[in-house]
Amino acid sequence: MDWLGVRCLVLVIVDSSEGPSGLFNFLVGVDPSPQLHTALAFRQFPGFIIHVPQAWFLPSDGYRKWNIGGNTRKAVFQQRLAAGPKWLTAGPSSARIVETCPSACEPDAVTGDAISNVGWPSALLDMSIHNLSATDRLRSRQPIPAPVPAYLPTAESPLTVDTALYSSAQQAPRVLVEEFTLPIRSGRAWKAPAGSIVRISTPEGPQVGDLNIWNAHNPRERFWASRTRQLHATHVSTYDRLWSCLPYMRPLVTIISDSLAWYGEDEHGGRVHDLLGTRCDPYINTVLSGGEYNFHCHSNLTRAVLPFGLAESDVHDVINIFQVTGLDAKGRYFMNPCPAASGDYLEFLAEQDILMALSTCPGGDLSLWGFGADSEKEMIKCCRPLKVEVFRLADEDFLRKAGWQPAEPSKYEGKHGMTVPGGELGRAGV
Repeated sequence: MDWLGVRCLVLVIVDSSEGPSGLFNFLVGVDPSPQLHTALAFRQFPGFIIHVPQAWFLPSDGYRKWNIGGNTRKAVFQQRLAAGPKWLTAGPSSARIVETCPSACEPDAVTGDAISNVGWPSALLDMSIHNLSATDRLRSRQPIPAPVPAYLPTAESPLTVDTALYSSAQQAPRVLVEEFTLPIRSGRAWKAPAGSIVRISTPEGPQVGDLNIWNAHNPRERFWASRTRQLHATHVSTYDRLWSCLPYMRPLVTIISDSLAWYGEDEHGGRVHDLLGTRCDPYINTVLSGGEYNFHCHSNLTRAVLPFGLAESDVHDVINIFQVTGLDAKGRYFMNPCPAASGDYLEFLAEQDILMALSTCPGGDLSLWGFGADSEKEMIKCCRPLKVEVFRLADEDFLRKAGWQPAEPSKYEGKHGMTVPGGELGRAGV
């Protein structure tokens, strides 16, 4: 076995009893000098095998000098070492985990007599992981298994969408309630009741839109881009939901159709309908260019919500619809040109009464993106309108009969571990 490229031998003895802390004593190796036998002892989590350079150990048969519980356990230990399993390992005095421990190396399978703690020799302490160069630490990092998504939907989970129900709702007869076309570099807000369908489309070709969503009756409940990104993905599509903020924590809308679902991932890692970035705004524009421009998406959304009693502070992180983004090899945000053609669309089913606001991004389709006055003049060449349509289902009981109900807020009581007394205890009249 080796650690940081240094050939190592390993000797482990586990105390058969657990201390008050619930940890085991692991003892490893001795000084190879025939005149000096320095026991090395420390406490670690069960299942650890500690690799240290061979210079600090007896020859490979040195463990015979220790009581490791008899020939049977010794043979088992030899067999497991020979099999070369992936032990959970650490560098000297560092407790740095670099590999996973299989069930084959359970600590109770290799038990014996412990030796009293003596401590680490100073030479080993000098080899602490923190004294290594960044190159050596990188070289010591072992391959990491493929990660598992943190929020995988399970049966009956709110993340698990009844695709048959939402697909049937998307295909059911509908009645147009409202429609309008949003000019370039502008913003507009509108309401949609629970159970309605909102379609946003690109009537004249590629154009990015920045979308905000609130509960129609309570603007404190609004779209939470980062939580949605965690629950679903950095880029969303059909059957993903857009979630509201704390303490409400419920779906605002569910995507029921996406004509750009075919796009997938491009050769640069870009995907469409972006939750990585946010809206363009005049503040960062002035920071980066020194100029002033009043029709960024943040400004467009601010003007759009004023008639509904909202203010600039109500504008929040957006979903960038029809926008292709990603992270490059160094983790830096990039934007690619919008792939939408004339007539492409995204459809949402409102999970509660909602207020929506949309900006036609002044960057247009992002094929000429940049900051400053010259870029603003150039980008207008690739700006196009967006169209909004709001529908109700022809059968107004369709969703109810299918078992659908408007989304309910999180049932967490919001106490956060605190209780508030009604008054001073033991005092009359309080």
